[in-house]
Amino acid sequence: GSINSTGYFNSTLVGLYSVTASGGSAVNSTTVAVTPSTAYSVSITGAPTTLTVGQNSTLNVTVRDIWTNLVSNGQEVNFTTASGSIDSPTTTTSGVTKANLTASTVPIDGVLINASILGVGSATTLVNFTVGAPAVLNISLIPTGTNAGGISVINASVSDVYQNPISGALVSLIITSQPGINGAITSPTLVTNAGGYATTQLTTATNAGVTSIQATI
Repeated sequence: GSINSTGYFNSTLVGLYSVTASGGSAVNSTTVAVTPSTAYSVSITGAPTTLTVGQNSTLNVTVRDIWTNLVSNGQEVNFTTASGSIDSPTTTTSGVTKANLTASTVPIDGVLINASILGVGSATTLVNFTVGAPAVLNISLIPTGTNAGGISVINASVSDVYQNPISGALVSLIITSQPGINGAITSPTLVTNAGGYATTQLTTATNAGVTSIQATI
């Protein structure tokens, strides 16, 4: 801090300052408390910035005055999001506040998050909602019935718990029972495409009967 020619003390940094005045043999001291000014700037970060659908992330907001000091307690911060939901508003403690972001159930890249203070300004950050882990596996045969030694197409689809298709999932297929020994699956290990689908063929045994297939992810 500093004292100008008219005796006024000034500081742009928050804190307690001891000021001493002297004249002749007289000396006296006092303590001056410098507190933050009003809110001037807002910054926001997400942790993590990439999260799976339906999961939570913490938004961290810092509010400072024009001299970059952290503002006092109780400053209200409002949040908006292009997707998902946020607990809003929140208030600062020592210039910092946190809010909980819940991702939507649909994967989206570059979701815009906004933190704002009325009459001051706002800050934004981007987060990504990604597809969840493989949770649902469906298979079907077309046709479901064929002649002995015939061919059926096996269709497999993989999605997360929210029915979002999963690309690159491995699907393992085995014949668990058949009327003979010469039935076969063309590609017993499949990799799903961008739509979460994969296909192969079943050639049934040359004996008539029921063939059972098991699929796992």
